[in-house]
Amino acid sequence: MNLTIARALLEDSRQQVLDNKVFRLLVLLTAIPILASFLIGFYPDHLQLLWGFEPIYWRDMPNFLGGTNSPGPEHAAAVIQGWQGTIVDFFAGNLGVLFCIAATAFFMPRVLEKGAADTMFSKPVGRLAILLSRYFAGLLFVGAIAFVLVFGMFLGFGLRSGYWDPGFLWGALTLVYLFGMMHAFSLCVAVLTRSSTAAILLTFVLYALSSAFHGGWMIWSYVDDKQASEELRAALQGPDAGEDDDAADGGERKGGDPGVVLDFLRTSLSVAHYILPKTSDADLITAKLRRALSERASDLASADDEIEVKRAPLGFHLVESTRDDLDGAGVRWEADSGAQAGSYVLRRFARPEVERGSGARARTLPQTGIWRAKDLADELQARTDLLRAPEYDSESLGGVRAGKVTWQEPSANGPRERERLCFHVNDHMYELDVDLSTNGEEAYVAGSRRQRFLADKNLVIGNVELLEPGEWYAQKFDWTAPWRFNVFFSIGSSLAFILAMLGIAWWRLARIDF
Repeated sequence: MNLTIARALLEDSRQQVLDNKVFRLLVLLTAIPILASFLIGFYPDHLQLLWGFEPIYWRDMPNFLGGTNSPGPEHAAAVIQGWQGTIVDFFAGNLGVLFCIAATAFFMPRVLEKGAADTMFSKPVGRLAILLSRYFAGLLFVGAIAFVLVFGMFLGFGLRSGYWDPGFLWGALTLVYLFGMMHAFSLCVAVLTRSSTAAILLTFVLYALSSAFHGGWMIWSYVDDKQASEELRAALQGPDAGEDDDAADGGERKGGDPGVVLDFLRTSLSVAHYILPKTSDADLITAKLRRALSERASDLASADDEIEVKRAPLGFHLVESTRDDLDGAGVRWEADSGAQAGSYVLRRFARPEVERGSGARARTLPQTGIWRAKDLADELQARTDLLRAPEYDSESLGGVRAGKVTWQEPSANGPRERERLCFHVNDHMYELDVDLSTNGEEAYVAGSRRQRFLADKNLVIGNVELLEPGEWYAQKFDWTAPWRFNVFFSIGSSLAFILAMLGIAWWRLARIDF
């Protein structure tokens, strides 16, 4: 196939796409988020609609729209990232891909129509060349739409809001990669059935099934990792399972064996997971590429990956000499204006065992963060020098329930606002001490923004027992992970699926007699 024929095939595909109403609708929908990124400004303390309108301050907005009492540059960036994820990952990555499948599903059926086939195959064009031209034409046009969407939003947020995030550009590649898996299957079905309707419907079914099977496999792997599958098997088999096994030599077992059902379910999920394309991994791959390009190294990460702090509290900096002292005096962050303005200290130690209850009900148990915080509140109640009595509360830190005690105490430099959060992870107890001066606006602002420092995405607790299956899988999924969770295996197996679908389509196309 020479260059002239390749151009002719590409032009034919282009005309078919541009004449399609679904494709036109997709282009129109793409323009909406791009315009929004140029017309809405996201700033540290407010949102600006168009130009000249009154600003809408973050503190006056409800939480689900990004409202907060502690705004700042990082909050504006978080809202923009949420908007980007909603448009690219959810709408474009789900509805957009389905629209693109509908817009390109007729590529092969039209070629295989009687009149079109006679004209096409009378030329010196191989059937493999026609198949590949239709496949790459679909990738090209979807890639163009994805690039316009992502790059347009990238420019809009950068020029209007001053937020430049080059890692966001990986989103265009993700959309093409995701569509490429589904497009290969769509072409295969189109060649086998010569029906664009069948290609659309069956591809939609595959898209749903691949996500469902991958989700089921992920949950099963999560259960296995927590060593709960054997407990589940034992519970289903019942306490007399061993007697049934012994009696199996002399007679038939009564009833079925739930363990066989579990093994069949596990095998089925594994086979489906490894054969079907890994559509659910596309967003995770993009997130890893984005972090590699955009994010800086974490302020703190323990050697056992049990805890990670990505950024220092706003207005504070890490004292480098304390970085490796998590299990000693603690890692320390001091206010930029000086240690007297405030500090955060995070330390951990082995969970002590304490006696709970009295009399016959007395038991010795590992201490929890909640118990430790309540014990601290009781100890502080006995002090007579405090300026404000201790108050106990609890809150969630990275999915872990923590006890919190706040109080005010005197010092040589004036009153101090004190706070201690206690939480446990596995065999470790953690304490975060916050010490802030009540003098000075800078210290007050830094203190009011403590919640952002303790947010889930900043304080990452890598404990399998506390993670949801999706979060657990995202943590396991890496470039150097075992092959079940390996990024390269995910990409390679998905590319193998694409080649298999194109191979089946070419085999069938070569045997069609027009």
